[in-house]
Amino acid sequence: MMRRCSVAAIVAGLSLTVGCSPAAQVHATNSTLSGVTVQTLAQSQLTNLPAATVFLNILEFRQLPGAAYGPHGHVPVFVYTLHGTATISSPSAPTRSVSPGDAAFIPALVPAITQNNVDGRIVAGAIAVGLIVVTILLCAATWLRGGFRRVIIAVLSLSLVAGGALVLTGATANDYYFIAVRSASERPRPMPVPYGRVVLNSPDVNPVPAAPYIETLSAITVPSGARYDARDVLGPEMIIVVTGSASVQVGGETQQLGRGEAAFAQSGKELAIDNPGSDTLQVLRFAVT
Repeated sequence: MMRRCSVAAIVAGLSLTVGCSPAAQVHATNSTLSGVTVQTLAQSQLTNLPAATVFLNILEFRQLPGAAYGPHGHVPVFVYTLHGTATISSPSAPTRSVSPGDAAFIPALVPAITQNNVDGRIVAGAIAVGLIVVTILLCAATWLRGGFRRVIIAVLSLSLVAGGALVLTGATANDYYFIAVRSASERPRPMPVPYGRVVLNSPDVNPVPAAPYIETLSAITVPSGARYDARDVLGPEMIIVVTGSASVQVGGETQQLGRGEAAFAQSGKELAIDNPGSDTLQVLRFAVT
């Protein structure tokens, strides 16, 4: 009798150990939507798209202080700021500032739209003034005598290096996305400015949703080990990783995406996003429905 009880206890203990193992916990976490948040950043309803054949497009611009892109007209577009502040100005509309993590919608063919790095210019000016002051103090420190002379010169020299590094590492630049539906005829066009790059040009949208259209830019936050399951998407959409790493399933294919990388799903495809990393995952979702 005692032997049977001992065997039963061992089996129960092993079952409990397996049930509480990390692998079992990860599987349970991956199958839940607990902690996943979806926030609509910007949305607009449109009566038509640019042309019969269209694709989804993400452009990234990294502007140094004082740089301006424009004036120009364009298709309806979303602006999402990653770093710094993107300032959007037009003679026919109030000036808008898009801060990091925020988004704005710009209607089609707004005349003379310009994107500026105004705040970066102010910060760069402050850094320049600071470097001038440090340089003057460094020159004055050479006249000092005593043990503190070397310490003061070392500190001021490091301050000069740090100030220069801020500029070289892009601390005063802004970084933002342009996200839009574009005509297939725009594919061969080169980037309009040297500080821009194409993040993603999707395949042609097939099928194109019926009008009227709603374009939505959302931010999805997925905790470590969690999963966002969109199931069948109602229209073409793109996923862009802002922070963290993602395992994105589109239909029967899986893609591993890091920061600044994107994926595309046609209408009717199954879409799911897993966060296999230890950090919180944030992605942008641009959908046309």
